[in-house]
Amino acid sequence: MRWIILLALVALVAAGLGWLYVRTTNDELEIIIDKEEVTTDTEEVIERGREWIDEVDEEADEEADEEADAAAEDETDDSADEEAGGPAGAEAGVEAEESVQDSEAGVPTGGDRPESENAPSPKPEHEGDNS
Repeated sequence: MRWIILLALVALVAAGLGWLYVRTTNDELEIIIDKEEVTTDTEEVIERGREWIDEVDEEADEEADEEADAAAEDETDDSADEEAGGPAGAEAGVEAEESVQDSEAGVPTGGDRPESENAPSPKPEHEGDNS
C-alpha cells in the first residue's frame, strides 16, 4: 500500500511539473512523459547547483583570505611584543614549553588552575571505622 501511495505522489509531482500528460482518445488512455521538458528542467537545476557551489566556494575563499589577513596581523603584533620583551614573548614561551614537557611525561595539565588544584586529593582515613 505504501508503494502505491508513493507512486501516486511521484505521478502528481511529475504532472505538476509538466513532465507527465494524460490524454484520452476514443477508447484509449495515454500517459505521456515529456522527455524534453524533463531534460530541460534537469539541466536548469544542475546549472543552478553549479552556480550555487561557485558562490559558496568564492565566499569560503574570501573568508579564508580574511582569516589569513587577521592571522598575519596577529603575528605582526606578537613579534612586536617579543621585540619589546612583552608578555607574549618570554613568559608565553616558558608556559608553552612546560605544557609540552608535562604532556610528554603523561602529567595531566589543569589549564589555568594552580598546581595544588591539579594534584589528586588524598583519600580520607577513618581510624575508628571498622565497616
